[in-house]
Amino acid sequence: MSGQPHTFTLGGFLLTGEDEEGCFWTVSDITGWFTGPDIRTATQSKSQQAGSWRGKTFPDGRVIVARGQVRAPSTAVLEQAGRRLTSLLRDGSFDEFMGESEAGIFTSTVQMDSTPQFTPLSDVRATWQVAVGSEDPLLYGPPWYGTTTLSGSIAGAGRTWPRAWPRDWGVPAGVVEGAVTIPNAGLATYWPRFRIYGPVTDPRIGIASSGYSLVFHGTIPAGQYIDIDAGARTVTYGPNADDVRYLTDVFGRWPAVAPGGATLSYDADTADPAAVLHVYGYEGAWD
Repeated sequence: MSGQPHTFTLGGFLLTGEDEEGCFWTVSDITGWFTGPDIRTATQSKSQQAGSWRGKTFPDGRVIVARGQVRAPSTAVLEQAGRRLTSLLRDGSFDEFMGESEAGIFTSTVQMDSTPQFTPLSDVRATWQVAVGSEDPLLYGPPWYGTTTLSGSIAGAGRTWPRAWPRDWGVPAGVVEGAVTIPNAGLATYWPRFRIYGPVTDPRIGIASSGYSLVFHGTIPAGQYIDIDAGARTVTYGPNADDVRYLTDVFGRWPAVAPGGATLSYDADTADPAAVLHVYGYEGAWD
């Protein structure tokens, strides 16, 4: 245990507690974690009168700056700790910044925003600072995963002879839609990701509570799939990620999960048990 109320890691690098080299890290100050991201506004001054016209506001990307100290068992280990810290995300890649406390686990996918700082105070102690930025303003809980499938209904044979009561006119042939409940224990709406495997023709997914839905116009063969990222507004086909957004119609808005969760429906023009819908979400999202 770190002995601190919050435990922070960056790409698996421990920022609170004792690491495998015997260094003890502490976070003394962190900004951009306990508060929401900056708000981006658009205003226009009123012509020849006092005041301004207010535009719609949007949350900007999240910037997290963490500062603290580290104590090492020796001078050599302290120097190596600094080398390891300053090498984090050096190639411009993205990784996970995670905070854990009694309130739960929260994560943000981040990229290094500025050069990490490491300043020795003595032969075994130093101060450090990392600043990371995320394109996404939200913090997320643990990942969540769910699936659902389609099934077919068999057409009835028509009127029964000799007549029986009550009369059975049969059930029309068609598709029995699938459904999956996606959680959101947080306070912010988030957009999940989907993968639909074939064989299926014209698959449709929608959120019952909002009425928003998405339709892919086309046939997905057996063994192939499409990936839908509702947050990024992308639809790609197969392992080569071919852009097939032009084959997709969105009715209302892209399917999103509001606080409290949502029930997702899955339908298509044809049904096959192998046509599985995979849903990737989170247990919650927060500003």
